Amino acid sequence: MNIWPSIDIYQNACVRLERGEFGTQKTYNTSPLSQAKEWANQGSKQIHIVDLDGAKNGQLIYLEQVKQIKQELELKVQFGGGIRDLKTCTSILEAGIDRIIIGSLAISQPEACAQIVDQYQTDRLVVAIDCKLQDDTPYIYTHGWQTKTNSKLFDVIGQLQDFGVKNFLCTDIDCDGMGQGPSFKLYQRILEQYPSINLQASGGIRSATDMNQLKQYGLSDCVVGKAFYTQPQLLADSVREFAC
Repeated sequence: MNIWPSIDIYQNACVRLERGEFGTQKTYNTSPLSQAKEWANQGSKQIHIVDLDGAKNGQLIYLEQVKQIKQELELKVQFGGGIRDLKTCTSILEAGIDRIIIGSLAISQPEACAQIVDQYQTDRLVVAIDCKLQDDTPYIYTHGWQTKTNSKLFDVIGQLQDFGVKNFLCTDIDCDGMGQGPSFKLYQRILEQYPSINLQASGGIRSATDMNQLKQYGLSDCVVGKAFYTQPQLLADSVREFAC
């Protein structure tokens, strides 16, 4: 399993939210570059970065900072937040960022995914699907988790898989930032229906035990934020355990 320490950038700082609510943010580092160096010093070879200002407002803000992290630390970087058109996708990929993460764009213009897959390697695209359960049905939220849609998670995965998308990142919003464990049952359901996708877990992951359980379910990657900030040794231990 690949472990991605997460940096969420909001108002130029590294923050964590609870259930995607911007009024709950807690700042852990005022320098994204400094935090990325900390993750690298603990042995991580890759990092997950989200532009929360961009995701909220629909306009990418922090690409230059992410490019600096990539250039100085030579980490593998997957980056998203505020990517609303193909031109922005191209600018990120051509800037040397390893993977783009798109969410709202994939829901509003799913054919854009096919264009990205056709133009670039499929591994360079990750579709982020953020959802909340309603009567046991996961409905997708967009625009920085602020907008509920009528799109159902399972339908969207099937459609995007037909467009050639291989990598999906799924967050159960109600788990995110709460430190109470990830949405194990949801991930099981996804992989039972779509066993050939690469599924990344995000939200609520607390420990190596959680990561091991996700690995046993067949998830390829997990994104961890708050637990790495609050448990200083956890990332280094995870890097050793999962050899990532």
